Amino acid sequence: LSDGKSSRENQDVLLQAQAFEEAHDSAEILIRVLLRTITVARASVPDRPKLHMALSTIHEGLLFVRQILRVQKKHTSRKLIEAWFRALNEISNTFGPLKQRTAALGVQITKKFRKHGNVAKRRILRFVDIVLGDTQLLHALELGDWRKSCYRLESAIVQANITDAATCEQLRKGVL
Repeated sequence: LSDGKSSRENQDVLLQAQAFEEAHDSAEILIRVLLRTITVARASVPDRPKLHMALSTIHEGLLFVRQILRVQKKHTSRKLIEAWFRALNEISNTFGPLKQRTAALGVQITKKFRKHGNVAKRRILRFVDIVLGDTQLLHALELGDWRKSCYRLESAIVQANITDAATCEQLRKGVL
């Protein structure tokens, strides 16, 4: 069982490394095409110094990005790829439910706007005032405490009478 899990992890890492390689190769190709295009464009406008200077700046920026990609590719290890994909999975696990919850709340807000018109506009303005004055929300956002941030936003929605607490609770349970 342990060998099966280990081989599965090794296969995942190899697939991730291959995807990483392909992404780098695609970026290299794109940069190469852009560099050639900009070189041709620079050669075709010698009598327009400002455009020539802008194209030269873009060309130098692309060379810089290409060099960064090459250094990154050279110094990428298996452990680094594992850490990147682990971090990406954690981010997607955090933001996936947040995105679904936000979408569900957005649908509720849209329904309220259609139904109530000016009353809904006043409620949304009240919501914005509550959110802008909520220092706990700001602190939670700064610390990356996404759960507390969602709860503070839901609380502001309820305080602004956009939707009731039972609906927020139902949406939260549906997402989680």
